[in-house]
Amino acid sequence: MKKAPLFLLLLLMITTIGCSNDDSSDIEEYFEYQYDNNNVEITNWEAVKNGDRFVIRGVGNEQGFAIEFNKYGHLSSANSYSTSNFSFPLSQSYIYYSSHSFNFNLIDVDTDNHTVKASFDGLLYEDNYDINSPTHQVSGEFNLKYAETPETELSSLHCKFDNQDWYSTNMDSSSSGSNVEVSFFNDDEYIINFYYDENTISTCNNCAFTANSNLRMQLNIYDPVNDEMIECNSTGTLSITNYTPSSGFNNGLIEGDFNFTATNPNNNQTYHIDNGHFKLILQ
Repeated sequence: MKKAPLFLLLLLMITTIGCSNDDSSDIEEYFEYQYDNNNVEITNWEAVKNGDRFVIRGVGNEQGFAIEFNKYGHLSSANSYSTSNFSFPLSQSYIYYSSHSFNFNLIDVDTDNHTVKASFDGLLYEDNYDINSPTHQVSGEFNLKYAETPETELSSLHCKFDNQDWYSTNMDSSSSGSNVEVSFFNDDEYIINFYYDENTISTCNNCAFTANSNLRMQLNIYDPVNDEMIECNSTGTLSITNYTPSSGFNNGLIEGDFNFTATNPNNNQTYHIDNGHFKLILQ
């Protein structure tokens, strides 16, 4: 079943497009952009930092480009669109393992002067769930001043992945009856899934799980060559430290800590996911 995307739509926080000239700073701002090998003059832009995340948007020549990423240099999404032509296709970076087809390089974040510099080059898909859908080549570089907004509470996951810090940038969810699957991922090939039953979930401490448990974590690996998801055999422990159901207009919350080991069934490679913590906002 195709999942309904629950992207971290911080673009909604941008309510205005900033002017390309800023007399209050001597920092040279610029936004270079090419779409299908054609230069697009970006005349107006906006850059926003919200917590650990950046959202950049630029428009010009009736075209727009938007990109979202975190301070660690992981892409969340990139989008191209038209500001006036409805026949112009909306295109997005591929949903899983986006760094396989889209290169993003966070060059510098200057917190003193509130500037962010990055470059990008890659493919955007007209259907970002279909790897065979039409694509468009984009590239560019920007160096912009950013505004900071109060941090928004968002679903997130972080852990030690084979002793390396790993942070999610996106989240998807799907359900079948009361069984819910939540996927946390960034721009690499790994997806960390959380499974639970809405009817039976409650707080627990160091609950052991296997692949057959209703309440569990699981590592998946996206294979772009064969366009398939590899489900790793995952065993470990999971603690639900906070469960607050949704009530009326108030969002609910699930928080958990986890440690587990995952094995790729295709090559028996083992991965160690430790000191994990997730926060899931329930709508």
